[in-house]
Amino acid sequence: MPKDIISTTQALRMTVDNIDRLFTQKYLLDGLSTGFKNIDAISGGLKPGEVTVIASRPSLGKSSIVFNIAEHIVIKEKMSALIYTPEIKVVNTYKRIISSLGKINYNKLRAGQLQDSDWKKFPKVISLLHKSKLYIIDKELMTIKQICSKIIKSNKVEKLDLIILDSLLNVRPSDSDLEIYSHEKYPEILKAIKEMAVELNIPVICTSVLGRGLEKRDILFPDVMDLPNAPAFIKYADTIMLIHRDDLYNENSKKKGIADIWIRNIKSGSNPSGFARLKFESKYFRFYEL
Repeated sequence: MPKDIISTTQALRMTVDNIDRLFTQKYLLDGLSTGFKNIDAISGGLKPGEVTVIASRPSLGKSSIVFNIAEHIVIKEKMSALIYTPEIKVVNTYKRIISSLGKINYNKLRAGQLQDSDWKKFPKVISLLHKSKLYIIDKELMTIKQICSKIIKSNKVEKLDLIILDSLLNVRPSDSDLEIYSHEKYPEILKAIKEMAVELNIPVICTSVLGRGLEKRDILFPDVMDLPNAPAFIKYADTIMLIHRDDLYNENSKKKGIADIWIRNIKSGSNPSGFARLKFESKYFRFYEL
C-alpha cells in the first residue's frame, strides 16, 4: 500500500504508543512543551500539524512569550526552531534572547553599558546559543506564499521541530492588490499556515494584535472575537491564547507584572479551555511561572 495509507495495525501501534507516552508523563502533554507547565497542562503542548495563535493588544508580551518558548525548545529540549519576526531585527532578537537567558538587563545590553557581573554571564549564554538550532528568517514583508516556501525548503535542509511567525499583521497576502493591514487577508494567510503545518507535521505558533475595540469596553479582558477577522482564526487555529495585563490599564492594579492568559482549545476535545497566570520581568523580556 502507498505510505500515506495507514492500516489498522499501524494505526493501533501509533495510538497505543501515544497513550503509553501520555501515561508516563506527570501531566497531560501530547506535544512539545512550551516550558510553562501551567500552559502545557491546559493546552496539552504544541502538537504536530497544529496552529497556536497568541494574541493581545500591543506591548503586552506576545513576542517575549514566543521567544521564551523558542529558548526552551532549542536550549532545554535541544530541538530546532525557526522564527520569522519582521518587526524585530535579527541583532535585536538575539539581544532579547541573551537578556532573557542570562538575566541581563536589556536596556543596559542594548546601550552597551554592561557591568562586570553581566560580562561574567556572557560566555555561558553565548555557548548555549552557539550550540543551539535556532534559525531566523532575515527578510521583511514577505507574502505568505514566500514565507511558507522558505520554511518548507529550510525543513528539507534541517528538520524543524517548531515554527514561529511573530506578527501576522506584517505578513503580506499573495494578492498584491490587498492591503497589508486589511482584515480580508487573514483567511488566505491562516489557511496557508495551517496547510503548511499539516504538510510538515510541525507545530506552528503565530502572534496577532487584537483590535482596539476591547479597550472601549468596561471589561478589558480580551475575547476571541477581538481578533481581526475572528471567524478565520476560529476556522484555522487549533489553539488561541489571549494575553491580558491589568497593570498596563490600571495604575492601581494589584497585579503588577502579572499576565493572565486565556487558553482556548478550539478543536481539541481532550483539553478543556482554561486560564494560566505568568509573571513578566520587563527588564529581561522574560515570563516566569508563579
